[in-house]
Amino acid sequence: MGSASRVGSSSYDYSFKVLLIGDSAVGKSSLLLSFISNSNSIHDLSPTIGVDFKIKFFTVAGKRLKLTIWDTAGQERFGTVISSYYRGAHGIILVYDVTRRETFTNLIDIWAKEVELYSTNHDSIKILVGNKVDKESERAVSKEEGMALAQQHRCLFLECSAKTRENVQQCFNDLSLKILDVPGLREKGSLAVRRQNQKQLYETSQRGFVAPQLKHAICAILVLPFLVTTATSADIFLDWHVSIDFNLKPVSSDQPVITINGMFPGPLINATTNDNIHVNVFNGLDDPLLFTWNGIQQRLDSWQDGVSGTNCPIPAGWNWTYDFLVKDQIGTFSYFPSINFLKAGGGFGPIRDIRYRLSTANALPPDWMLINGKRPYMNNFSVSYESINVTQGKTYLLRISNVGTTWSFNFRIQNHQMVLVETEGSYVNQIELESLDVHVGQSYSVLVTANEDAADYYIVASPKVSNATDNSTLVGVAVLHYDNSTTPAKGSLPSGPDPFDVQFSINQAKSIRWNLTTGAARPNPQGTFNVSNVTISETFILNASVATIDGLSRYTVNNVSYLTPDTPLKLADYFSNGTGVYELDAFSKNSSNAKAVSGVFVASALHKGWTEIVLKNSLDMIDTWHLDGYSFFVVGMGEGEWSLESRLTYNLYDPVGRSSVQVYPGGWSAVYVYPDNPGMWNLRSQNLQSWYLGEELYVRVYDADPNPAKEKPPPPNLLLCGKYEPPAPTPAPSVSPTPSAPSSNACNLHKTRYLIAMITTVICFFYIGVH
Repeated sequence: MGSASRVGSSSYDYSFKVLLIGDSAVGKSSLLLSFISNSNSIHDLSPTIGVDFKIKFFTVAGKRLKLTIWDTAGQERFGTVISSYYRGAHGIILVYDVTRRETFTNLIDIWAKEVELYSTNHDSIKILVGNKVDKESERAVSKEEGMALAQQHRCLFLECSAKTRENVQQCFNDLSLKILDVPGLREKGSLAVRRQNQKQLYETSQRGFVAPQLKHAICAILVLPFLVTTATSADIFLDWHVSIDFNLKPVSSDQPVITINGMFPGPLINATTNDNIHVNVFNGLDDPLLFTWNGIQQRLDSWQDGVSGTNCPIPAGWNWTYDFLVKDQIGTFSYFPSINFLKAGGGFGPIRDIRYRLSTANALPPDWMLINGKRPYMNNFSVSYESINVTQGKTYLLRISNVGTTWSFNFRIQNHQMVLVETEGSYVNQIELESLDVHVGQSYSVLVTANEDAADYYIVASPKVSNATDNSTLVGVAVLHYDNSTTPAKGSLPSGPDPFDVQFSINQAKSIRWNLTTGAARPNPQGTFNVSNVTISETFILNASVATIDGLSRYTVNNVSYLTPDTPLKLADYFSNGTGVYELDAFSKNSSNAKAVSGVFVASALHKGWTEIVLKNSLDMIDTWHLDGYSFFVVGMGEGEWSLESRLTYNLYDPVGRSSVQVYPGGWSAVYVYPDNPGMWNLRSQNLQSWYLGEELYVRVYDADPNPAKEKPPPPNLLLCGKYEPPAPTPAPSVSPTPSAPSSNACNLHKTRYLIAMITTVICFFYIGVH
């Protein structure tokens, strides 16, 4: 649990799901480990928390099998976690400890009944396994009793020892052979393989190289670096336990943070182009949870996007696995919680105050700028600060991400130049910079050479459009430390550009252009590397502003404040073509509504028709827009009103491809996007408050071809909620309480989540990675 493993791709004839169930400490995890590792050295293991799984390829009866084996927690408190994992199981192993009679009795009273209640494959094969026969002198359950119970429930039966590996292989062999004997199960296992083969046929042979492990993790959420390599694609399995930590308090003594596996900043995903990533998220919060993958395109699979319009939330106490492919992408990306205002890290604060401030749509400036989750260097209240060690004469790659909630910042290093090389998966023409503006949701890679005298130097991130002073908590300060330095950083912080000089920022943004000579994955179709000759099929003109709706201030797009429905749009699209949940193109995508309203804004985009999106900003702050599922071409931006003549200023030769673009106050930005990725995709403000209060819409890209090679079907572990939420099963009187159904109050959550909001309004994070 909590570790990542890489499993190489392998061909196979059938794919089966197997579930291990039984009381805690009967040896389920040891049995699984003994089978997976072929090890004779199995020691006492700590109890499984929730659900773990492993994959094993092996051959039986001349058939190559892929077994995905789920190891469930036996503790009663995790009953609500494991119930969903009965779905689709081909085989179930019921394990008891021959030295503990109560574990045998519970198979009858609890586990066998739970199988009947929750198993969706009614012809699934069951095997009763008595473990720990190596402790014969302590036996409390006879072999004859086990055989009788197995016969009563029409199960296979054997006894084994996970410790000595006696009969361990036979257990899985017997189970697999019996599954193969059942035509319905065999057909389902074959179907899973056919789906996998269809996916592999779709994938290209492009590869990427694994980025070296970065020495500095990001704050609050996490960064996924992807760089091009020649390595073979693989599967990466991750377990994430999300919880609130009351000991880590980076901002103040009364504000804990949300952690992943106890980490703040969160863990790093190190992946290779075309890797398959499996993230099993255990929600230890008191509230529903979703993660979205900022910049990962989720090719043909918006089911994995992790926003309110595509996924039902993971209920408190449940876990759910994201399975997605990093298709033809390189670079630095991020992930974060996408609902309930959890993005910036969580914490407790004055509930009434935050409710009032959110409802008025007034700007909520952060109170701190943290670098890698740490307070500014030399701040009087700092417990620790971020220090990056370098060796004189060497060159380092720094990855800089703004994973904050509100403000853009200017990044600079005292007495050191930076060479910009990459942004959000695109290599750029290398330009030398003294400072770099990084807007909310954006990521960059720069080269820095340690070519100064051995000393310590300031690393500074100061907010844009702000009068923050050198000693302000709104200025993030870290240290670049030469490994033979004895001289601390001193003096004034290095000055940056005037934070109110918008033209400086625009000119710098326009100078960031795509490197057309460097080999890399590219988002545009059929190998064309500029957009000078494309034909635009349609134009979106989207204006962000603030309006009063029903007495409350709301952020709007074209005078429509997005209202999150109870049922995810993608779910409604799949089951009923959206009926009863949204109306496609009910609001204009190129002009503002006459009256400010709240509504479910879903706009259609022509599949494989080039689309121009003009983003206008009527707000008094820098806004940043992001489109899930795509990398778009930033062809232009400027101050003032956009007009048709503005197209004459577009850069159509080498516009950079990225997924987030800034829009300056009173200004505009224009992007070209090629909608070749079918699905339901979120187009939103990256400013958390604006997004939370309605500045978003969804873009539906529809391909009428039902071929799963064109768009993937729903995943087997699909969560249902809203109008498609299944009724909770009624358990037998002696069965453990039925797990609570997933929450379907998405619309209310969009309005009423305040408990963990306070820290999100007072922190602005950004990330530095280095290698």
